[in-house]
Amino acid sequence: MTPETAVSAVVVSAGSSQRFVESVGESDNKAFHSKALCLLGGRPVLHWALDSLFQIKIEELVLVVSLETRSAFEKSLEEYGKLEAELKIVEGGLRRQDSVRKGLAALRSVPFVLVHDAARPIFRGSYLKTLLQALERYPAALPCLQIADTVVSATEGGIQPSPLDRSHLRRAQTPQAFRLSVLKELHDSLSASDRNFTDDISLFIEKGFQVAEVEGDPYNTKITRFEDLKLLEALVSCGIV
Repeated sequence: MTPETAVSAVVVSAGSSQRFVESVGESDNKAFHSKALCLLGGRPVLHWALDSLFQIKIEELVLVVSLETRSAFEKSLEEYGKLEAELKIVEGGLRRQDSVRKGLAALRSVPFVLVHDAARPIFRGSYLKTLLQALERYPAALPCLQIADTVVSATEGGIQPSPLDRSHLRRAQTPQAFRLSVLKELHDSLSASDRNFTDDISLFIEKGFQVAEVEGDPYNTKITRFEDLKLLEALVSCGIV
């Protein structure tokens, strides 16, 4: 990757945040219905995610949101201030892959794209560069971490006797990096009957593509439950991140 290589980003925040809302409990606070609009260190989670992405030069950014939260996101972006990229906001679909496809369709034709979950607010800029450099050899690059805990398989019959070999297991993160033309082609080939993909790397792997593995960031925490937000709040308040 050269300094002149154009990179775009699709930031996805169109989900229902159901697990997060359930972990908060009953609340009339509409911000709880989008994790990216909750405050972290006095700023919306979305603002932290944008700061993290803009550690490198982003030509164009597409934010994918729900119809219900669009106006709140537009207001939050006004409060963020001048963006260092051309911005588009689009409304997502029923599934994550539908939302990503809509985001990709709004992009101009550039070589590389980062796809990121807005609920991951903090990560190092150095591994963005490593991800993009990997695209010189691979069509996709995944930041991931080795698993330190023992991993077991649980079924209706209980815990299975043999733990899984964690040496072959990884925790996948975003942003994930792709050659845009390949990613768009794969998304355009999907139909409504295809299974749900929890991220875009899963789609590449299922279609038989090789994926570069890049060491992830241990502080790149995904906010799924309210406890995750509180953990990040503690890290921010201590100046760790």
